[in-house]
Formats: sequence, C-alpha cells, structure tokens
Amino acid sequence: MAQMTLDRREFFKTPIFSVTLPQLLPMQSEYIADVMRMVDSGETLDSDRYEGLQTEATLFERQESHWRMLHDAFVKLCEAIEKDERERGGQLRREFKFVRAACWAYIQTADTGKTDFHTHLPNRWSAVYYLKIPSDMPDLEGGTAFDDPRQPVTNDEVVVKFGEGEMCIFPSWLRHAPVPSPSTHETRITLAMDALYLPAQ
Repeated sequence: MAQMTLDRREFFKTPIFSVTLPQLLPMQSEYIADVMRMVDSGETLDSDRYEGLQTEATLFERQESHWRMLHDAFVKLCEAIEKDERERGGQLRREFKFVRAACWAYIQTADTGKTDFHTHLPNRWSAVYYLKIPSDMPDLEGGTAFDDPRQPVTNDEVVVKFGEGEMCIFPSWLRHAPVPSPSTHETRITLAMDALYLPAQ
C-alpha cells in the first residue's frame, strides 16, 4: 500500500486529520458508479434526522476489491492516529482495540437543506472521504462544519473545505455537519466511515 501522510490540525484543542490516498484515486469512478446505482435502484434511507440521500452503512460489506482497499486504508489510518496520539501524551492516553468499521454514502444537491450538527458515538473515529465535489461551489459551500460539543451551542463552528480524493478523520464525539451547497448545479458525493474501538484488556 502506498505511503500515506496525515496532515494534523487542531480545532477546539481537538485533532482533525486529512490525507490524500493516491492508491484509491484511480477507483473514484467505481465508487461513484456503485453509489449512483444504489440511488437509482432506491437503496437509500428515509429519515427526518438529516437532509440529502444516504445509503445503508453496509458498503464495507461489499466484496469488490475497491471497497476492501478503502476499508483497509481507513483502518490503517485510524491505527496510525491511535499510536501517534498516545505517543504525544494527549487526550488518547488509554489503549484501545479496533473492533469494526462501517461505511455509507451521502449524496447532496443544491436542493439539500441544512443537516443538524451530530456525532457518531459510540464509535471512536469517524471520517469523510470526498468522492465528488462540485466545481461551481463558492466560498465554503459543500464543506464540513465542526463544533465542539464540550461547549454550549454557539455560532463559533469551523468550516473546512476538502478536495476530491481527500479523507478527513476526526474523533466521533466531535459535532459536525455537511454545509449546504445551494449554488451548485452538480452533485456532491461523500463516503462516511466509522471505526468502533473498545478498551484493550
């Protein structure tokens, strides 16, 4: 597997990581085709908890090699983060053991409204892999907003915009939400991932 270099930034004294995965870039079209086939066949969820279209969180259960590669890359990155953060002596002092990972697709258009801030607990690490980012979105439209759940709800959230082929990884307890993109004429497609860890014995 190609070398993966994590970029580490801190917001609210919380690490957020980003990385480009060159070994997966040639498979972007395969991920998108799989997702759009699911949309066309009605394999999406109805929910009043979020806007846009979302698939079941079963994409890592697919047998195609490109989904296995994404699963393995995500788990490898989480393991590297766990090790690095323990060595830093920061918030991750206790050792945890990986249990399983899940993945689903999120599809957003100009008509997609605002999704409330949310977390992915009880998972430990969550990620967004940016498959298709419209080229006509101004400013921070289509980015990902983060907000610290340790503080009262304010308007102090941080919006980070990522490019196609980038993955953002963050603690699952960190509040986040996709930013609407009302100006675009294209579709924004991302893959969301969770990694469940339990305390090591």
